[in-house]
Amino acid sequence: MKCWAFLCMKKSSRRRYGFTLVEIMLVSVILGCVAAGLGGVLVSGLRLWSRITSSSGVQDMFRIDLEVVARDIRQAQSVPEIGMEGDRSHFIFAMVHDGQVVRVAYEVRVNEGGLVRRVERLADIRAGQETPVEKRMLAATDLSLEYLVISGQGVTRSEEWTKELGLCQAVSLRGKYQDEEFEKVVFIPAG
Repeated sequence: MKCWAFLCMKKSSRRRYGFTLVEIMLVSVILGCVAAGLGGVLVSGLRLWSRITSSSGVQDMFRIDLEVVARDIRQAQSVPEIGMEGDRSHFIFAMVHDGQVVRVAYEVRVNEGGLVRRVERLADIRAGQETPVEKRMLAATDLSLEYLVISGQGVTRSEEWTKELGLCQAVSLRGKYQDEEFEKVVFIPAG
């Protein structure tokens, strides 16, 4: 009996310096699985982040362009030479820009996928030197314009507006942006 106790004591009192190969491999496999899982989560999170930021940047540009169009329409002036006219695909009006009267024309160009803004100075038009400055705006689809007249009987929508009618009271811009329909109604201040 003494012999057995001696052997047991001898084994337990023996010092171990380091780990066995099996222990090291087992820990390596576990750490590798954990690292792969965390790496996958990190990569998918980065992809999602870049998609959201790029999408929100495009949406912000769309909103800014829409507000530029609205600002221009709100500044429409009654200038007989230019007037205000339009239909579902184009809209022409006068406004004061940088202290000069300009003719602003918005045109829906289906083949370019959006709205194009063209600005010409009245002085250049009178001199026969029409040099328009064009800028592509809203990158939306199914764009259309409507002209609104508000009276005691309600709102009347018209698909066409002529110079003889003067300034309309509001303009509605409708379309689709990233599969979502939108409508922006811009009121034109009287006077």
